[in-house]
Amino acid sequence: MEIEGKPFEQDQYQKYDPIPKKILWKIMLAKEWNLLGDVRDEHFRDYDIAFQNGENGHELRFENEVRPDFERIRREFPTIHILFRKRVSKAHYYVIWHPKYTQIGMASLNDIRLYENDPKIILCRMHDGSTIQQKIIDVPKSHWIFYWINEQDKLIKI
Repeated sequence: MEIEGKPFEQDQYQKYDPIPKKILWKIMLAKEWNLLGDVRDEHFRDYDIAFQNGENGHELRFENEVRPDFERIRREFPTIHILFRKRVSKAHYYVIWHPKYTQIGMASLNDIRLYENDPKIILCRMHDGSTIQQKIIDVPKSHWIFYWINEQDKLIKI
């Protein structure tokens, strides 16, 4: 039985998506990476935000997701769940965000795809309190790097 991913929640997207994009833009700009397109652009199913290196022209794309339970994920769980549909993302990196935007966890999509052949089905609570079954990729935390984001929007490895 194929389990579909959660339905797109436009209200949650509008609430949580703009802030990580703007913070990541500041971080990347300080590293001499220029924003590709407009920070308000949505590249649905492909990636959230992209940058190009000013020196060599290389491109980096990111997928962002705010996790309300970020602290528990970072401290308690051996794996991080990524929606199965994200395996086809054109992003290079997947970033999970603390809801206060003070910490992130980052993994390459190449590392995430190492586990796509062993998907899991979990029961997921939606923002409205309902529950649905979700197909996920269970990615060991050994593939993730966690950072604090300081007041100057600089990353400090945890």
